[in-house]
Amino acid sequence: MKEIAPDVIIESLYKGVTVGAVCTPEGVVMIDTPLSDKEILSWQSTCSRTGSGPDRLLVVLDDHPDRAVGVKTIRCPIITNSKTAEIFTARPSTTKMQGLETGAIWESIPEITTIDWPKPEITFSESATINWGEKPIVLEHHPGPTSGSIWVILPANNVIFIGDAVTPNHPPFLASANIKTWLISLDILKSSKYKDYLIISGRSALVNKDDIRHAQRFLKKALRAFEKLSSQEANLTKVQKTALAYIDEFKFNTKSEKELFRARLSYGFSKYYINHYSKKK
Repeated sequence: MKEIAPDVIIESLYKGVTVGAVCTPEGVVMIDTPLSDKEILSWQSTCSRTGSGPDRLLVVLDDHPDRAVGVKTIRCPIITNSKTAEIFTARPSTTKMQGLETGAIWESIPEITTIDWPKPEITFSESATINWGEKPIVLEHHPGPTSGSIWVILPANNVIFIGDAVTPNHPPFLASANIKTWLISLDILKSSKYKDYLIISGRSALVNKDDIRHAQRFLKKALRAFEKLSSQEANLTKVQKTALAYIDEFKFNTKSEKELFRARLSYGFSKYYINHYSKKK
């Protein structure tokens, strides 16, 4: 656990997503959850020792399964974007997930075989503000990685949580993405508005301007590749082959991590091509 600003903590050592919490006199606003029950209990214990008030609220940054798995264990109201809530609601209440190879982190945890999709109690369309204490907690819709991706912005602390908008040293998740809107969101993130902010990725810790530029370059390359594949009326085998050519753009530490990245690229490119280009034929 690291305190990155007064009353703002993160934990980037859990397997899966980086989680955060904002501590207020009323209670704790948690940002995403760990994947495993053991780590969830550890995180809840950490939050309970902050000296904050008794209330709890959980912000879910998007509908990615890595963020959804642990939500059932957190017994408090959930807030997310309305598009994310619609996606959760459209899915079966419980989904068996064995045998998938999407490059998500939950797939590397054997005990996770099903996902109970969350049912958010609070939703918003473009923005919302949580007024617990004197420092506002601003939630904003910034689509790209998913249609309902949001950021948590703490203006008084110059801190922003951006979810999967930037995933340093890791391939981005493309399966539910829209690259054109994603690039717009990254332009906003790189603007002078957030010049002095601490930027927290949902897949690591601090993000710098080089990380944002790398994300932009990769997404632009991917977009050009999709346009070329579409013009050639490429089949999915060729799409997947194209995806795997990008593996060396990312740093992997182990053979298993390389295989995870390969699966993420292959699955993400295939789904993106089907979602955005197959419909045109």
